[in-house]
Amino acid sequence: MRRFLFVLQGVIPKETVKWNNVSELKYLEPGIRTTSFLNTSLTDEERIHKMKTYYKFMFVRNPLERLLSAYLNKLSKPLNFKEQWRSFEIYKRRILQKYRPQEFKLWSKGRGKFERNISFSDYIHWIIDSDNAVLNEHFSPIIHNSHPCQIRYHFYGNFKMYGSDMAQIMRKLNVSTEYFWDKSEHKPGHETKDYLQYYYSQLSEELKQRLLE
Repeated sequence: MRRFLFVLQGVIPKETVKWNNVSELKYLEPGIRTTSFLNTSLTDEERIHKMKTYYKFMFVRNPLERLLSAYLNKLSKPLNFKEQWRSFEIYKRRILQKYRPQEFKLWSKGRGKFERNISFSDYIHWIIDSDNAVLNEHFSPIIHNSHPCQIRYHFYGNFKMYGSDMAQIMRKLNVSTEYFWDKSEHKPGHETKDYLQYYYSQLSEELKQRLLE
């Protein structure tokens, strides 16, 4: 089987992964999390070898849609007091504490008895003010995750054509599509682009300009 490189937020799975045993993304997580391409025990020679011999691809998406999608999926629901230290609840706490400190104090003292949502405007402020290094893969710029200026990719897929583009990649690599699961949560109906104007119109002109920059 021809070797190929999954570049996912700048990381690659271990070569020991047995593809015929892969049934869930969770199976890949240990390899993905411990074998970062840009920060690992790999020698320079090994990195160069992989760059020269592996098939490399990445997917692109409208950045404004991507930012909004991450907000709607991860941060738009009210803070959960009982689970405030779990996963994305921590990000919500940080955003509320930084941009609406008085509301955060009231929410904390009330032990979450009244709802507090993270506004889209506060979310964008947080994105702009944060160092990319502290943002996870859902919020940091794709250029920071996959380094397209440093890596010459063989294929650039379109997020809107994810299924068909992945199938094309699998055919190119002579890999059976039985090893590919399209676990996309996207369902027929409204798409993120349908909500762009509603949410981005909530931003001040100054904030829009900072975001574009």
